[in-house]
Amino acid sequence: MQHRRPAGRVYRSVEAPELTPDTIRRTEFPYTRVGRRGLDPEAVYAMVYRLADEMARLVTQVRSEIAENERLKANLRAWHSQHSQGRDDPRRANQRSYPEGSER
Repeated sequence: MQHRRPAGRVYRSVEAPELTPDTIRRTEFPYTRVGRRGLDPEAVYAMVYRLADEMARLVTQVRSEIAENERLKANLRAWHSQHSQGRDDPRRANQRSYPEGSER
């Protein structure tokens, strides 16, 4: 039996609180009508799809943050390489650098 997202429902609406671990833990599902046992399947699957949507949003956000972090690291490495050339050369450790054309 395949379950689909209930039609006409907006999961990230004003009435729905932000999805946090505490919100998920406190979620209560209504019981089914008389004659059936268990929780209302529509309510359970609505929450499952809402959780899946939130998880997809968070995964996208994390991937974006990781890409931005990698970009910043690469830029920092490039900047560091450009500005530290020759500093590790022991022959230049005691030498002063003078601007061209100045007296030494």
